[in-house]
Amino acid sequence: MKEIIIRMLDRLDDRKLDLVFFFIRGLTG
Repeated sequence: MKEIIIRMLDRLDDRKLDLVFFFIRGLTG
């Protein structure tokens, strides 16, 4: 899971990182 997330983060822009982290927090609860 972590490797896939890291790969996705590398493709995303810094601005989108905030949304990604928020989404991850929702999944991890």
